[in-house]
Amino acid sequence: MKKILFLLLFLPTIAFSKENYKSCHLEKNEEIINFFQKNLSMIQGSLGEKYGGSWVEYDKSKKAIFVLALVKPAILDDGYFCKSKMKIAQVKFSYKYLNDLQEKIFSAIKKGDLKEIYGMNIEIQTNSFLIYTKSENFAAIKEWLKTSKIDNDAVKLINQNTQTSFN
Repeated sequence: MKKILFLLLFLPTIAFSKENYKSCHLEKNEEIINFFQKNLSMIQGSLGEKYGGSWVEYDKSKKAIFVLALVKPAILDDGYFCKSKMKIAQVKFSYKYLNDLQEKIFSAIKKGDLKEIYGMNIEIQTNSFLIYTKSENFAAIKEWLKTSKIDNDAVKLINQNTQTSFN
């Protein structure tokens, strides 16, 4: 009875793994990109704090390669990783850390602690948070980062002298 119950519980998992393993033989760029796009939330969820971001690169023959940025080594299930069509990049900061940093900076702007920030965004490929402002604001921002106990390596300040408008 225990063997039958074991088989019934794990048979769907075995079938699911085989099905996904077969789908890992992706050849066209569109198939590779769609596969990872479809599984991105599963990838992020399974990696949690280890997830540093992801993007697509192209090799010399213009084949798409999914790049997975990891803060720490992780076990990757072929079910939604397709290891043969990806590469791993080691990064310092998790995507969650960079996203939390963005929220802290938004909050500081609302409170008036940070002024004249013209733009900001998470830059996944450089594993950093970009802040666009006048160069004369750099010192004040660096001081705010220090007092807020934010790792300076996570932030890159970009000189921008005026606001951008697309009117």
